[in-house]
This record gives sequence, C-alpha cells and structure tokens, in this order.
Amino acid sequence: MRPTVVIASAVSLVVAMSACASTLWPTTKTEIKSYAPDVFACVQASATNLGYHSFLSDTLHRTYEGRRDSKQTSFVEFDQVGAADKLKIKVLAPPTGAVSTLDIQAETVSLHETKEGRIEEAEPASLRVNQDVQTIVKQCAPSTPATT
Repeated sequence: MRPTVVIASAVSLVVAMSACASTLWPTTKTEIKSYAPDVFACVQASATNLGYHSFLSDTLHRTYEGRRDSKQTSFVEFDQVGAADKLKIKVLAPPTGAVSTLDIQAETVSLHETKEGRIEEAEPASLRVNQDVQTIVKQCAPSTPATT
C-alpha cells in the first residue's frame, strides 16, 4: 500500500472519529445565578436520587462522576455482558462567585467480556441519561434555560 493512501485513510478516520465524538456524548452547559457549592450539593443529591453511584466526587474542584448500570439482560453482541449510563458533571465558578456554570456530559457505554478481560465500549448517549441531565438541570437551575 502506498504511503499517500495510508495517510489519506488515517486522516479520514481521524475526521470521522472527531465528528462522532462531538455527538456521541452531548454536553449541556447552563449558567446558574447561585453559589457554586450549593449547586454542587444539588447535583450530588439529584444524581444519587436518579440512581447514580459516585465513583468520583471532588468537593474542592466541584467535580462529580457517577455511574448507573443498566438492568437490561439480553444484548445484540455475543460478548456484551452489560451497559451503563455515566454522568460527568463540573460546576465552575468565577472568583466573584455570583454566577456558576453547570457543565454536564451524558455518556453510555457497553460492557464486553473479552479474552483480555472486561472492556467498555462507547455508545451514543441513551435517551434515559439525556433525560437525567435535563432533570438535574431543572432541579439545580430551575429558572434558567439550558444551553447546549
């Protein structure tokens, strides 16, 4: 195979992957007129009430990552053993602290059992995790419209 063909193939693969990555896991950003620690406490409580289990919760940097395993038992792929929805949430605040920014990324992964062990494969964010994002935004920023 000629080097130009390999380079052209690699470039088109990178472009295709970057196009998928932007829509695979949507991110919602919302400005909230509230104190960042209060917004972060609301985020933690809302995600827990929705069934997410925290595997990273940093109150200093106001970062939360939660996971909820799917109850689905049958899958299309023979090596798939499960699926999970994930939330990555960051509450950002300027030094003045008057307005916070809530940044939520919704993710879905499928779990596969391979010879090398269990791996996670990226899937488009499920409808349920996208609805959970909207629920968190409504609970923690009720008066502000979400911007995506």
